[in-house]
Amino acid sequence: MKVIIDSGASKSEYIVLGDGVCYRYKNSGININYLEDEQVLAIFQDFANRLPTMLSDGIRQIVYYGAGCGKRENVKRVMCLLADIFPEKEIAVHSDLLAACHALYHTHPGWVAILGTGSASCMYDGEKITEIAPSLGFILGDEGSGTHLGKLFLIRYLSNNLSHQIVTLFESETNADRKKIMERIYREAYPNRYMASIAQFLGNHQHNETIRKICLESFTEFFVRQSSHFKENELHGKISIIGSVGFHFQEIVRDAADRLKIEINKIIATPGDELIRFHSNK
Repeated sequence: MKVIIDSGASKSEYIVLGDGVCYRYKNSGININYLEDEQVLAIFQDFANRLPTMLSDGIRQIVYYGAGCGKRENVKRVMCLLADIFPEKEIAVHSDLLAACHALYHTHPGWVAILGTGSASCMYDGEKITEIAPSLGFILGDEGSGTHLGKLFLIRYLSNNLSHQIVTLFESETNADRKKIMERIYREAYPNRYMASIAQFLGNHQHNETIRKICLESFTEFFVRQSSHFKENELHGKISIIGSVGFHFQEIVRDAADRLKIEINKIIATPGDELIRFHSNK
């Protein structure tokens, strides 16, 4: 049996494949760039503790796709941490971008993007990633992501640049105020997760003209930056997107793409079902 682990910044999904899907489970997200080894081990251990013994004994291979695993040193870290929890198993660690490629295109080439808590983009030749757009993280980049959407909204909120109606709606639905927001961003851990959480409020009100403009700005920035990087690539005119933000805001995402004459092949929320198909055929 094989375990497929798909770990984004917000959540992780575990799929045990044998003769079909034997088990599925979700828990906390992992971005190896921002978590200590002990935190990652605890998340893996949670899955191991819930896995039925009869399945655990039959596992031979673990395939991990994770945020932050485009770096060689992070791949080694995750491999070691998985080996601590699952000794004597064959372990492969890949980036979350490769999970997106496998889910969106399987063995066909294409331009791939992630629009979730963070954002990323790459070119895929049907087997491997050939080129990745520079990722500047949530402070300097991540355009089009939940974090970026939240950042753009909070900048306007904290700058008193929103209507009284929207401010009242935001504060009543999220129990937020200026003091709480500043503490969450500058004093507490994982400010990116907090900013990304604002995307849920924006999604609930994405047809409001002001909120729609904020979202359109974020997605337009994403496409402009990605198109600029891949301008010489013949595939760059068509893109497939994966991620909860891309999926739930897809009407605005498609509008931003149309304005830049970028064709969207498809948008899906999560890779799980397509990763099952991909690995079932291997």
